[in-house]
Amino acid sequence: MVTMTDEQFQRLLTALATAVEGLARRHRPPQPTPHDPARQFDALAGRIAPFVYDPDADLTFESWYRRYDDVFNVDATGLDEPTRLHSTNPKDVSFKQTVATLKELFGPSQSLLSARYACMKLVRDPGDDFATYAGRVNRECAKFKLSGCN
Repeated sequence: MVTMTDEQFQRLLTALATAVEGLARRHRPPQPTPHDPARQFDALAGRIAPFVYDPDADLTFESWYRRYDDVFNVDATGLDEPTRLHSTNPKDVSFKQTVATLKELFGPSQSLLSARYACMKLVRDPGDDFATYAGRVNRECAKFKLSGCN
């Protein structure tokens, strides 16, 4: 067994701390600058999952957009319209028009009457636990749109 004096231990500890600090400085990822729209766009795009359309599982554009609404309307405000959009002629279509079109194309395909009927006949499956059933009830009740009833 090797023994060290307190002075040797302190020198070793100081050398180790200096080495770790140097490694941390070298491996720090570059921070995107707010003035570089391409880097800012790439950083925002990395935070957004790709859109998958599956109306049966309630994976519509409206629900996907609702999830990333803050990214588009808060974090991406520094980007100009053509950078926010990737259409053929970005100057012809605004961001709000694009969102409205996508909501219409990839929105829920179920009629309101059909959604309300499905909510009313919802029954708990014997294999489901309470949390799963509660999640299904919440999702179906959101589609019910009770505030629209007179």
